[in-house]
Amino acid sequence: MNISITDSGEYKLVIINNTDNSNGGASVKIFKVSVHGVCAAERDEMKRKSVKEGESVTLETPVEKHPNYLMKWYFNGILVAEITGDQSKICTDVQCKQRFRDRLKLDHQTGSLTITHTTNTHSGEYTLRISDSRFSIIRSFCVCVTAWNRLQLPAHREL
Repeated sequence: MNISITDSGEYKLVIINNTDNSNGGASVKIFKVSVHGVCAAERDEMKRKSVKEGESVTLETPVEKHPNYLMKWYFNGILVAEITGDQSKICTDVQCKQRFRDRLKLDHQTGSLTITHTTNTHSGEYTLRISDSRFSIIRSFCVCVTAWNRLQLPAHREL
């Protein structure tokens, strides 16, 4: 069976019984399905982003932001940013603030996360969890920050 997190949602089952007219011959059952975790196929499709130290990288959300969505960004399992309605929080603990030092930016229109002036300490797995009362979506990104080698250093211009 090939199930993915995009299969999460509300499903309606209608059972029609032509011999039982007590309920109009039909009964309805509604199921709410949540698919959690990352299957092997999705793990292989994990978004990979490579960036050089000092550059910025943006991690895009897979859906349009909705006011009822709760969006949480994690870095290696640690919460780093959250959007609830029109409110947002970035790096609420000391460890996060020390690692990112005001380098995280949230786009309030889309929920996308941008890391500016990257360093090698920003390499790792970033996970986005989007949820509301009906569904949950999880997306993972692997960010690799590499150093410039001497041949790649940008040329400095004198003014």
